[in-house]
Amino acid sequence: MLLFIFRQTHLTVNLIVQLLLGVPLEMVHRGWRVVLIYLSGVLAGSLATSVTDPSVYLAGASGGVYALITAHVATIIIVSYLKLFFAYSINNEI
Repeated sequence: MLLFIFRQTHLTVNLIVQLLLGVPLEMVHRGWRVVLIYLSGVLAGSLATSVTDPSVYLAGASGGVYALITAHVATIIIVSYLKLFFAYSINNEI
C-alpha cells in the first residue's frame, strides 16, 4: 500500500513540475527546444540508470523533470545577468 502511495505521489509531483516549468519555458524558448531538452534529460537519466544498475528496466519522466528544472534555473541566471549587464551599460553611457 505504501509503495502505491509513493508511486502516485511521484507521478503527481512529476506532472505538476512539468506543467509549472514546461509551459513557461515553452512560452520563452519555443516548444521544440523544450521538447529537445526534456527528451535529452529522459535519455540521460535512463542511460545513467542503465550504467549504474543494468538489471533495471526504466521508462520514466524524472530525468526530463530534472532537465526542465535545470533549464529553468539557467534561464533565470541568464536573464538576471542580462538585466544587470544592460542596466550597468545604460547607466554608464557618456
